[in-house]
Amino acid sequence: MQTVYAMVRPGSTVADIGSDHGQLIAALCENGVISHGYASDNKVAPYKRLTNAILAAGINDKIVVDLADGVSRLPAFIDTVVLAGMGGDLIAHILQSQPRQLEKVKHIIVAANSHVPLVRLTLSRMGFRLVNEAIVFDKHYYEIISAERGAVVYDENDLEFGPFLRKEKSKVFQAKYAERLACIEHLLTAKLSVKRHAELTKEKERILAL
Repeated sequence: MQTVYAMVRPGSTVADIGSDHGQLIAALCENGVISHGYASDNKVAPYKRLTNAILAAGINDKIVVDLADGVSRLPAFIDTVVLAGMGGDLIAHILQSQPRQLEKVKHIIVAANSHVPLVRLTLSRMGFRLVNEAIVFDKHYYEIISAERGAVVYDENDLEFGPFLRKEKSKVFQAKYAERLACIEHLLTAKLSVKRHAELTKEKERILAL
């Protein structure tokens, strides 16, 4: 959450989609990073938890709380969307499902724990360029991506490993791919189809070439 928080630009109007406990949006508001915003969840129990958290923080006059699916009811005043703590396939689905709802959005921050190349590809196809990335480990590896309006074409390595992450090669980044290499080595000892063996071998070569 701290990494996502740091990527929010002061003075922006933020929508925290899938907010659940509301800690991020509450911290942003209470610390004056944003003056108002929107927080939603699509399940009743998390929505009630979110509502109670915003009320307890005394910021219910600044944060609109909604029971909504994805960005389907995104307010017109929002310029920044945050999608954190989800799988990349779900994030990509949410972004693609209601493109017209994002027409006024200038900045998207995502924290995905899987299918990150799909997220990068989706953002690129929607006319967003990556401006910052970070990788953290908290039970899962999360790759946090900050993107803004702009057309950029990314190559296969950029999509898979991240244009910023693969240049920085942080300790967490190295640990993630060391684990993946070990996993691939183990898988290659099993009886595999020719196609699967080739896929894993190619992935191994790409990682070793980093």
